[in-house]
Amino acid sequence: MVEEASRIVRSDGRRRVEELTIEYHTVRAEIECDVLIDGKDVGTVGLRFLDEHSPLSQAEAELLTASFGVVLGQMCLARNIRLPFHMSSRLYTPLSSLVGLLYDSHCLTQQISLLAGTLNAPRRDAPAAALQGSPTKCVLLWSGGKDALASLNVLRNNGLSVHGVHFSANFSSISAERMAADDLSSYFAMPLEHVQIEWDLVREIGNLYATHYDRFPLQNTIPHGRDLILMAASAIIARRVGAQFVCAGYEYDLWSKQVHRGTRTVWRHDIQSERGGHLLNELLRAAIGVQFFSPIAGVTEFEILRTLLAHSDIWSHLHSCFWGSWCGMCSKCVRYAITERVFGVRSIPFAVDPLVLPNVALELSLNSINDSDTPFWEELTYGLFELYHKGYFNDAEALRRRETWYIGVKDELYTRLTSVFDDDLAPPGFSYALGML
Repeated sequence: MVEEASRIVRSDGRRRVEELTIEYHTVRAEIECDVLIDGKDVGTVGLRFLDEHSPLSQAEAELLTASFGVVLGQMCLARNIRLPFHMSSRLYTPLSSLVGLLYDSHCLTQQISLLAGTLNAPRRDAPAAALQGSPTKCVLLWSGGKDALASLNVLRNNGLSVHGVHFSANFSSISAERMAADDLSSYFAMPLEHVQIEWDLVREIGNLYATHYDRFPLQNTIPHGRDLILMAASAIIARRVGAQFVCAGYEYDLWSKQVHRGTRTVWRHDIQSERGGHLLNELLRAAIGVQFFSPIAGVTEFEILRTLLAHSDIWSHLHSCFWGSWCGMCSKCVRYAITERVFGVRSIPFAVDPLVLPNVALELSLNSINDSDTPFWEELTYGLFELYHKGYFNDAEALRRRETWYIGVKDELYTRLTSVFDDDLAPPGFSYALGML
């Protein structure tokens, strides 16, 4: 059991953890990590490769342990994250930068003053791992959602062979995501393997130390920075199946969003941002010898939805809602419904209509047009006003007041939503063609 600890008081009045320590032990293709907060043993986290794998090497185990440590450390905003094993500077440098990235994004989400964290690990000299695998093969993080499917299409359109990996990682939607992942991989004839994560401790720490976390329908249960762990494990799989690349579906809205806090610029979506992607690539290249990129970093969610919504048959198999079904009440369901109606279709099987008030996520979306720091602000603003002009939300004062402003920026918003952007992590000549195979 985790108890709130330490002497340092944060700007939200909660006490701050002084030090989080993590230690590991392995049994073949399984790792278990003991976690200590301010010297007290609070529990374990772990990961198990369910398909047949050779034993984890020391380098692989240390990469996974460090990734768990960074994610856990920022979940409680520990002043220090201590790793009791030697680490090469080639790994320490990107990991230390990832600590800063995750702490900034976490504090932004929690609406508290920015806090710093320090990664403490003894250093050693060691060469970077040699580049591994075939440049025509990749491992793709496969959630069973729309970004994973869009990524599969783009990768195959570029001639890459794709090996999927699914993690049972989302506390509120494990069974729904597993079913979607299996259904879609079978439908699209993609080989898929599964990895089991045991990390209830992460949720416990999140609920103790974060105020904007695990509260239906607005704050989901996905831990900040989760994909650092998932991509480290995916890189291990990539090396074993002979793939040079590991990929995850982070579209342009996630990739590019930055907000300003005083004199600081914060990447809104931590690991899923351009900065996060470059640090992840640097880390995995040095540790495992594989490269990272997002196959959809150059396209917006608006265009991805335009492509996939035209195929209504797949949406009963897709799973993207945070809460185990198309709940119709969370911010993602509201955003998808807005864009769906803009395109004049109703392909997503929502449990309730997301665009009928009262709905707290819809009310927040209607007011978001005044705050360009809002995630997916361009998509939401364009969609809400287009629906307003079609007779939706007639009583929405926020839309009425800014209608003249919207008319002046409509073309600019639409251009941004439909443009294709460059990304220097993608292989040379890579095309962001979204067409369904």
